[in-house]
Amino acid sequence: MIRRWYGQQFAYLLSKLAEIPEGDGTMLDNTVVLFASEISRGNTHSHKDMPFLLAGSGGGYLKTGQYLS
Repeated sequence: MIRRWYGQQFAYLLSKLAEIPEGDGTMLDNTVVLFASEISRGNTHSHKDMPFLLAGSGGGYLKTGQYLS
């Protein structure tokens, strides 16, 4: 499934950003990466329950470790 591949690529990107030291943390700590899609279900083109994922804390600007519904 294509969503699995996209998820794996996103995870790979985040792992690489987390490996790069930058300041007091890592490059991932100092950036924000968005994972999203233009539709929530491909077969119906629904926009209901759209998943969005933000990774990184933007240099401490964003509070991490949250799940918001």
